[in-house]
Amino acid sequence: TKQGNLWAIAQVEDLAGSIEVLFFPQPYQTVSTMLAPDTVVTVRGRLNRRDGQVALYAQEMTIPDISSAAHEAVLITLPTNRCTGPLVEQFKDVLTKHPGGSTVRLTLTSPGREVRTQLDASLRVEASPAFYSDIKALLGPGCLRH
Repeated sequence: TKQGNLWAIAQVEDLAGSIEVLFFPQPYQTVSTMLAPDTVVTVRGRLNRRDGQVALYAQEMTIPDISSAAHEAVLITLPTNRCTGPLVEQFKDVLTKHPGGSTVRLTLTSPGREVRTQLDASLRVEASPAFYSDIKALLGPGCLRH
């Protein structure tokens, strides 16, 4: 700021999209230690629309306790036309890189058809922000269902 106070702009995303979040000096002082990539957060603030852009002016941010959801099934959708040998190998690599207790349910889609399957127990994952980041980087942001 003009007075030399620290503030931050962050991009926050969920399974549906993303939004720019501005942390002005007072809220920033409170949350600065919690701001980190791939951290699950809850943000409360005021929505601002200006010049066709939407941003959230943060008033507070918390890190929710998601431990109870740690073993829920992970739902992944993949179009069948993307199922090439190399992609399947990379997919398996991501799953084995994040071993855990969450079952992976895969939905393969093609025009007018869906096939759902549950992957083998040896491919259970830790449903962590790092896993979600890796799987979205490989398959795209729309690959996760909830």
